[in-house]
Amino acid sequence: DNGSGPYRRIAVAHGKGLRMLNRFRSAIARFDHILGRLESRVNKLEEQGIPSDSFFDVWTSIEEAKNMQVEAEAKMEELKAKYESLLLGENIKGVVEEARAVATGLKIETENFHVKLREIAMAVGGFIKIQGIPGK
Repeated sequence: DNGSGPYRRIAVAHGKGLRMLNRFRSAIARFDHILGRLESRVNKLEEQGIPSDSFFDVWTSIEEAKNMQVEAEAKMEELKAKYESLLLGENIKGVVEEARAVATGLKIETENFHVKLREIAMAVGGFIKIQGIPGK
């Protein structure tokens, strides 16, 4: 093969898919770090004597965010499997369409995860202001 034709297109699509997957993976890793920091902050506030029932909604949101993260990671693995299956060269058009659908779902999951983190951060920040507690 002279480097053109369907095999080249498959390789290009595979490479683009893996780069996209890496971007999603980086975003989820950043969000995980932020979630850990928020969780730590709530724990510190509780250690300062603030009743833990004050944070019920925050803890519920943190659990929801963790579930969103697990779902996003599962979608990333599904997307990776789709792009790896491209290399088999079978049903390429179908695989690309399926991968595109999974990627769209993953994008929505990632955006929802981000929104949930912002909600948690605003709740924790608002609580800190109401209580008059220093930020750090």
